[in-house]
Amino acid sequence: MKGLHILTHSIRQVIGNLDGALKVSIVPYAIQAVAGLLLLGGAMGMARSGGGMAGFGIAGLLFFLVALTTSLWIAVAWHRYILLNEVPSGFVPPFHRDRVVAYLLRTLGYAILLILIALVFGLVVGGLLTPIAMSGRMGLAMLLSALLIQLPIAILAFRFTAGLPAAALEQGTDFMVGWQSTSGATFDIAVLAVFAVAANLILGFIDLYLFSGVRILSMIWNLIVGWLVTMVGISILTTLYGHYVEKRALV
Repeated sequence: MKGLHILTHSIRQVIGNLDGALKVSIVPYAIQAVAGLLLLGGAMGMARSGGGMAGFGIAGLLFFLVALTTSLWIAVAWHRYILLNEVPSGFVPPFHRDRVVAYLLRTLGYAILLILIALVFGLVVGGLLTPIAMSGRMGLAMLLSALLIQLPIAILAFRFTAGLPAAALEQGTDFMVGWQSTSGATFDIAVLAVFAVAANLILGFIDLYLFSGVRILSMIWNLIVGWLVTMVGISILTTLYGHYVEKRALV
């Protein structure tokens, strides 16, 4: 199944280029992790001591901005590393400000498009599932919601965002290049979406059932898994772009 092949190829892309993956990501990811610890951890401590929730809201906004910037930094650097063979000289990847801004704008465009589609899906399918949920069959309603709303949106998201790496490479491709290039590949991308979501759920369950009782182990696990999920997620977009847009072979 090509969808599974795309996922395994993306995982191998990270593991097989571990030195490059660390050079591209370790500093931005560390900045993100430290910001989360200082901003969110500090704000939660203030809230518990009676400092109110205003500080938490400001800290949350600041962390979001830091996380967004560092995630875009990693994505642009990784796409360029794999697709242009742009290897960082050290552990601080180049910050291509114009490409980061272009990547952000294209991401926002896809996000707006997907939100509008999700609203329509949610209204139509939600209306159909409400009687099932009201009858007490919540499990069935959740399963149908995943199949009829979440999975189609995930498929559309992969097809649209297959064009994201173009912004990192400074290639003036059409906004819909991902959608156009993946025409006829909906089944393969559906398989990819199913396996990607399942893998993410499994990692979440491991944390919940093995490490949730030991905070330090849970933190270490989430840092490692967070990095891996980030890199594999970006690699999936890299693979989709390389294979469907640039017509590279999957190996």
